[in-house]
Amino acid sequence: MTRVFQATELIVETPNEVGMLSRVTTPIAEARINLNACCAISEGKKGYFHLLTSDNTKAIEALKKVGFAAKQKNVVVVETANEVGSLAKAASQLAAANVNVDYCYATAGNEGKTWIVFGTEFVEKALNAIS
Repeated sequence: MTRVFQATELIVETPNEVGMLSRVTTPIAEARINLNACCAISEGKKGYFHLLTSDNTKAIEALKKVGFAAKQKNVVVVETANEVGSLAKAASQLAAANVNVDYCYATAGNEGKTWIVFGTEFVEKALNAIS
């Protein structure tokens, strides 16, 4: 069964430097906050982290203590079976509803559920489009 919901991700902009993944994720781990999904991207001299956490308030505090600011953004999460075609199905439903996707990332394991995260300015429309 597929579950679709809105979540709030944290976005952290950093310099693109060696060890930055550790510098962002370690304070979150030390604060005993679970990362439910993570996307790390580098573009030139900048790094960008998109994080779904178990406690955004505590994560923001932990990041602030080590000098990082986090913005919050609403995203659409599709929790579905980890099977062939799950992403394609959701992407097709968004396209059919004329929802532009700014970015996407996912968690996946060998068995069980996967989370597909869609960044879009049309959150409500996306929530209604995916079944």
